[in-house]
Amino acid sequence: MRITSHSFLRFAVPVAVLLLLFASSVFIFQVRTKEYESWTTAPGTVLKVEWVRDFRVRIYYTYAVAGKSYTGSDLYHRSSEMVEEGAKVLIWYDPAHPNRCSYHKPGPGLDPYGVYFLMIPLAIAWFGKNRRKESSGLL
Repeated sequence: MRITSHSFLRFAVPVAVLLLLFASSVFIFQVRTKEYESWTTAPGTVLKVEWVRDFRVRIYYTYAVAGKSYTGSDLYHRSSEMVEEGAKVLIWYDPAHPNRCSYHKPGPGLDPYGVYFLMIPLAIAWFGKNRRKESSGLL
């Protein structure tokens, strides 16, 4: 069986794209994890819990760093661990910029996986293009 350069490319290009997407995902994960590495906690108080939509809730809170008060809010899906107004909680904040805060320990979230959404249209386009060539007898 003879391997042509075209059949090699049909295999190599998707593999190269997948490797590039995987490397991008790992890089984004590392950058986002490093970004929150120095974040620490401060005691805080829940000011208000507001239902926004169906299963989402916005939690407003206040906290103090070095004697200065800050406020923040985060939007979450409702969970079984709902907090009540007036509850004492720990708030995560960036020591370099104390106004940057989070009700839960921050992390990379879904950001590293966003690049995989590029894979879907690329794969459809790539395999669709090759399928058209196969059906027209160009391969």
